[in-house]
Amino acid sequence: MAGAIISCVLTEEDIPGASLYGRKPAELSNDDLKFWLKCRGDSGKRLKTKAELVKRVEEYIVSGKDKTISDPYPNGLYTKRKLKQVGASCSFVSNDKKDNAAQ
Repeated sequence: MAGAIISCVLTEEDIPGASLYGRKPAELSNDDLKFWLKCRGDSGKRLKTKAELVKRVEEYIVSGKDKTISDPYPNGLYTKRKLKQVGASCSFVSNDKKDNAAQ
């Protein structure tokens, strides 16, 4: 199993703060908006004002990018949690050519 990659898809329910829970972006704090964006792989670092943050969040929603969730922490905190929760039901993808040929 050397060179194996385990792939696990995160959802908004896996990460507290990753969902708007029916709220409008303008109702959230700047920190909440930044975290929401971070859960979609966008650091939001260049966004200085709340209006810019709200606009970016709304752009994600309109474009459908809001459905793609990524772990906001470099150490994969939420990914590790989900892997522990679902274990074997996550998909297993091998980088080893021998393993792939046998499948």
